Amino acid sequence: MNPLRHDQRPDVGSSCLHVSCIQCTMRQELLLHTGWLFHRGDVADPIPNEHLAVYMSTKAGYARGPAKRGFDDSDWRPVDLPHDWSVEGPFDEGNYLSQGFLPRGVAWYRRHFALEDTDRGRRIALRFEGVATHCTVYVNGHLLARNFCGYTPFVVEISDVARFGEDLNVVAVRVDATAMEGWWYEGAGIYRDVWLVKTHAVHVADDGVFVRPERLSPTEWDTHVQTTLVNASDAAATVRVVSRIENLPAATSDATLPPRSTREVFQRIPVVNPKLWSLEQRNLYSLQTRVELDGRAIDERSTPFGYRTIRFDADEGFFLNDRHVLLKGVCNHQDHAGVGVAVPDSIHEFRVRRMLQMGANAWRCAHNPPSRALLDACDRLGMLIIDETRNFGAGDPELEQLRTMVRRDRNHPCIILWSICNEEAVQGTPVGGNIARKLAHAVRELDPSRPVTAAISGGIMEEAGIAGAVDVIGINYQLHLYDTYRAAHPKMPIVASETHCNFCTRGVYATDPQRRVFGSYDRDAAAWGATARATWRAVSSRPYIAGLFAWTGFDYRGEPQPHGWPCISSHWGIVDTCGFPKDVFYLHKAFFTAEPFVHLLPHWNDWQRGQPVRVMAISNCDEVELSLNGRPLERKAIDPIDMAEWTVPYEPGELRAGAYRDGQPVARCIVATTGPAVALGLEIDAAAAGPIAADGRQAVPVTVFATDQQGRRVPTASHFVTFAVAGPGKILGVGNGDPSCHEPDKASARSLYNGLAQVIVQTTTAPGAITLAASSPGLKPAELVLPSTQARSIPSAPPAAPRVLLRDWRMSPILAKRPDPNQNFDQQDVNNWQPVDPSQGPQAAWPAGGGWALYRTTGTLRRDVRQRGGRIIFREIRGQAQVYVNGAAAAEKRCQAPGELIVLISAGCASVAITVLVHASSAPAGLCGPVEVLAGMGA
Repeated sequence: MNPLRHDQRPDVGSSCLHVSCIQCTMRQELLLHTGWLFHRGDVADPIPNEHLAVYMSTKAGYARGPAKRGFDDSDWRPVDLPHDWSVEGPFDEGNYLSQGFLPRGVAWYRRHFALEDTDRGRRIALRFEGVATHCTVYVNGHLLARNFCGYTPFVVEISDVARFGEDLNVVAVRVDATAMEGWWYEGAGIYRDVWLVKTHAVHVADDGVFVRPERLSPTEWDTHVQTTLVNASDAAATVRVVSRIENLPAATSDATLPPRSTREVFQRIPVVNPKLWSLEQRNLYSLQTRVELDGRAIDERSTPFGYRTIRFDADEGFFLNDRHVLLKGVCNHQDHAGVGVAVPDSIHEFRVRRMLQMGANAWRCAHNPPSRALLDACDRLGMLIIDETRNFGAGDPELEQLRTMVRRDRNHPCIILWSICNEEAVQGTPVGGNIARKLAHAVRELDPSRPVTAAISGGIMEEAGIAGAVDVIGINYQLHLYDTYRAAHPKMPIVASETHCNFCTRGVYATDPQRRVFGSYDRDAAAWGATARATWRAVSSRPYIAGLFAWTGFDYRGEPQPHGWPCISSHWGIVDTCGFPKDVFYLHKAFFTAEPFVHLLPHWNDWQRGQPVRVMAISNCDEVELSLNGRPLERKAIDPIDMAEWTVPYEPGELRAGAYRDGQPVARCIVATTGPAVALGLEIDAAAAGPIAADGRQAVPVTVFATDQQGRRVPTASHFVTFAVAGPGKILGVGNGDPSCHEPDKASARSLYNGLAQVIVQTTTAPGAITLAASSPGLKPAELVLPSTQARSIPSAPPAAPRVLLRDWRMSPILAKRPDPNQNFDQQDVNNWQPVDPSQGPQAAWPAGGGWALYRTTGTLRRDVRQRGGRIIFREIRGQAQVYVNGAAAAEKRCQAPGELIVLISAGCASVAITVLVHASSAPAGLCGPVEVLAGMGA
């Protein structure tokens, strides 16, 4: 048994380690992120009132409206995923307050794509990572899936209805964001990735590999591997599963799967002295899974994981690898300025890095499963996670949503707790306890290695409620009950799962209800909450509490409490919606970190000479000495929680703070009175610094500011700034952190708010210099060059241009004599007149001796054909044929040999009724190829 060496670990640098990006000859996972067509609003589709129309609308493959294969989507707007249509606005007082007064409602997406002929016989599926909120998925006119949680990924099997070769596929998604799952901004649309997944019929299930390390001794570990296999074929299969951790001996198991079955395979790989995953050393390994059939590999997966131990102790809190770690956490929703909930992977990483800069080491996903990208970033960067399901309930949907979260996320070493709910109304009742026990049992069945918690805001003393069903109790707020609960439940580990709710606005130093802003001195809090300092005092003084999770790390749209319109976002964040730090950021940095620093507030602009100004120094040092314009004012001891304050009569100039530790100067901070703004500035935020990949996905947050004549940033600047991009990039969105700003996020301009704004620039797949320019009347413009470099392309399925095929053909019985091509026939006769699909080849009804047959269909022409005219192309007809359009003879084919026939359509023709009379002397015969409508070259 060989130990794993540090140099054998997978690359855990800046690039994301996605299982979904692993591609081999057997399995293909292709991103469907470009080429979507979007229509905002529902599409009216009159209810059919004729028998045949009603009859056919109830049949498989005959969905109506935008779900129909041949629906005219030519005037729909092209969009790329991820996409959030709600953030496009506009703001309206009549919209939901909790959703930030942004629109919701219904919208449609369509996407055309091709499958190769070689894909026949493979299992084909679509994986949706997240659609807000409810959605219905159709493929090729077949209703295949409904999903009722905007945060839960789901897989749509399309193998049975897929088309191959030239016959294109179309997926149509109706998104209904009318319903709300949360009381915060949830966005609307396909806001996470969609993947086209192709596998062998016998394959590893989606999220079907679970790696569970178990420590046996200080040096010895067992690596338990559970692999879920699926046989989607109609034949039994005996396969071999080979699981390997890099260069260690592989575990090998044989398994027989009956037709259309699922089976679990359990294996064990012993390991000696693995490098542990910790906050400081994020050592990740990769389990390679190979499935072999008859000695040939048919599926492969790569699963990142880490070796580490976690333990919650009722007396001493949380331990990672047997080392005590105080959880210094934040709760966060998932929206960001400029993009809403359609957050690029690189912005997720930026947000994690911002919290790490503050010293946070834990993140509660409030109140829903996060994106895969967020968890990947936390694995790489060292951020502990509470993973929380969205919907609490005893029904199958809630159970399956929870199971989906656990199956997807359980290989991430960053996850330390599964949370089954947040602040449920039944939390203190026996009903709540019953539901919680059912959910907790479901979690433990899937992952026995992590404890279950719940975020409880009341009823924590009720043993029959949710509090009695979890392994670690999460207490929201209720600082006064910590000791009471502890006395009654001395064996129960405790985490302060949600704390604070203190109000503050970036760059504001006096609370003003009329302006709907709050000061930055940590004085204002919600009635149920407490200030940051009061909370830290309560938690840090109680070693039995594992740590806290501040509400919230980032401001978010919605919940503008205690205000309403025109305020559109929360005030609880430690940073604003752009990620710009508020002063309370530095207060938490003082609580959370040891490296010496000092921060001063307020800024030193726009006060009246002689006006008493409240000055606060925030520091993790022992003392701070304050001076003004070179004159020492006073040296004060720093209280580790309350910090230090002075009242200073204002005079313009330079306010300086020097911090001391053990009597030695170790840090300083200067705030100065600036002159008026004369120039703009642009810079990449330090939390987003690093290589810029030309992968069409990376997004770079750029900070926008104004400077005075001496190059000092003006903290009160509010100029309106316009942006332009040259080179291989685009502006994805803009923001400024103003909780009452109604300027659009999807724009190329934004005003500065208290000196700052943010513009998010996204790369294309072409490498090169991206130049961002910023301008504002009266200010010197600024430019910033973003050098994007060649990147490994993410495998993707290119969009296909829509093909308009005439499909719903009906074929008469074979006749011995020539029929009247314009004869009437009973539309309700679905027995004699059989549905046929010419694109599938010759019709089997033709006898060897041939005969006569009629083919009929009707269709509404697309807008471009109506405007320009066009052609109907019969790709292959076998036998002689006459074509009639709207009762008039239009074209004729006189030979029996297979051949093409073209019918011209005049501009202005809106719909067609087509009859084809075929006379064949032998079989195969009839319409034997696609019938396609092309715009142009009309008569």
